[in-house]
Amino acid sequence: METKDPIFPYYRDSRGIRHPLKKRKPLKRTPLKRTPLKRKKPLKKTVKPKEKKQYYTISYKQLHPTQTRAENQRNDWTLYDKVWKEGEQYDADGNKIHICAECGCFLPSPPKSFNFSHRIPKGASPVLRHIVDNVFLACYDDHTSWEVGARKTMKVYDKDLYLWLKHLERLITNGKIDRFDSPRYPEDLTKFD
Repeated sequence: METKDPIFPYYRDSRGIRHPLKKRKPLKRTPLKRTPLKRKKPLKKTVKPKEKKQYYTISYKQLHPTQTRAENQRNDWTLYDKVWKEGEQYDADGNKIHICAECGCFLPSPPKSFNFSHRIPKGASPVLRHIVDNVFLACYDDHTSWEVGARKTMKVYDKDLYLWLKHLERLITNGKIDRFDSPRYPEDLTKFD
């Protein structure tokens, strides 16, 4: 029979093994410093500095509030329909076909959104998002390679058209041309300056 030693108490676990109990240390008590409710010394008087004039810059997005996502998609598909109708060609049998501008492969008849590639991406220039000259027909592989950044090596890349689109973007941003009634390439844009 085991006797419990009062100096070294122990306990048995579920397997019956004895374990010594550790004596707990008492918690440290730190007295809280009490602060008076009223200040002994009054606050120093500070001189207010002169207020500086603030100038605000207005961004393009504030001047022209952005469209909602649904409106953008609706306008995208009206633009895509225009580009799809302009890209119609006929084969020997008289059937309507659509061809990729880069490799010349046939595109599926109900168009998908990846069949339309923007020369200047929508994220880089939201102003040119719905300009017909900024969009061309492409197959999935050519669209991906265009978006990845191999633009200058592709035969669709036209430096003059790119510069024309950049100039058109400046004119639309400055409010000289409405983006939905913009001129078509290669019209001279200097008359709008």
